Amino acid sequence: MKIINLIALLFLSLGASYAGGQEVRPEDVGFRALSVASPNGTVRIFVSTEGHPVDVERILPLVLYIQGSGYSPIYYGSPDKLSNVLMLKPADFPGYHYAVVGKPGTPFWDLKKGKATRAYSESLTLGRRVADVSAAIDYLAAQRWVDSSRIVVIGHSEGAQVAPFVAAANGHVTHVAALAASGLSQAFDFVLDVRHRVREGALSFEEGQARITALYDQFRRILSSPSSTDSLWYGHTYGRWASFFQSQPLDAFLALNIPVFVAVGAYDKSSPVESADYIPIAFLLAGKDNLTYRVWPTDHGFQQKLPNGKRVDRRSDIVAALLEWLGNRSRASSAEHVDSPDGASRRR
Repeated sequence: MKIINLIALLFLSLGASYAGGQEVRPEDVGFRALSVASPNGTVRIFVSTEGHPVDVERILPLVLYIQGSGYSPIYYGSPDKLSNVLMLKPADFPGYHYAVVGKPGTPFWDLKKGKATRAYSESLTLGRRVADVSAAIDYLAAQRWVDSSRIVVIGHSEGAQVAPFVAAANGHVTHVAALAASGLSQAFDFVLDVRHRVREGALSFEEGQARITALYDQFRRILSSPSSTDSLWYGHTYGRWASFFQSQPLDAFLALNIPVFVAVGAYDKSSPVESADYIPIAFLLAGKDNLTYRVWPTDHGFQQKLPNGKRVDRRSDIVAALLEWLGNRSRASSAEHVDSPDGASRRR
């Protein structure tokens, strides 16, 4: 019995093995693991060059991808049925090094997504994510194999909330892109979702108003305990929610004079397009021309639902638009362009 218990403890402590005794290491899926110390602890960085462990013999610009919300290993599943949380992948960016920063308390790989660790829950805030990504950028920008004249930060979903704050905090960042982005507080997204349901007939006016009142009450509870890691709402701590509720991406976007790319789905239920639609208006009002704003007829993951019920993956269109934005024109229009990408201005 003691031997069985010891084996079980070893299995749990490793956290990266399965019944066959094999684990998926970063190099097995085209990454090299690096780490750097920060005030918050060790920041883990996983770097690839076009789908292979980083090629330190090639001096290339850098794309750093910031994943979305929730506890999850970057890769999960058995080696023959691997999945990952990377909407954009290293092979999408030829001629670039690609990096992703591991979340605190989260392994690079595990058999399944699993339940959030205490370390993850206690540390996941907007400020922590910004600090960790910024520390990773500082480290990578100093490497001889990184062309620090072009460091691109791209975030999706929660990562799209983090990306503009990273760019505002770190002078190494030369371009920033936010996919499935919001311009205003995440709290506004929840209210907008209820309004949509009322307009669609899924809720009556009275039911909608009752839900919105309940949301305001919940927001008050969160903001009255903005550091709590014990109270949860929708699987996240009050501390996490408060940090995002109190910071609007629009403010960080407007502080930037580097090229900004924002892409959203018109049918996104997680990040309603109306919250992003205010971004180009704000840029116009501020007299800024460094924004490229794109809207696709898609959902949060950039999947388009066709009239026959089938879905089309539009992520390749996102990649094409990003590459054109990175490689072509030197000026950007602050007007919206649907399926007509434009360029962006360089840092002034």
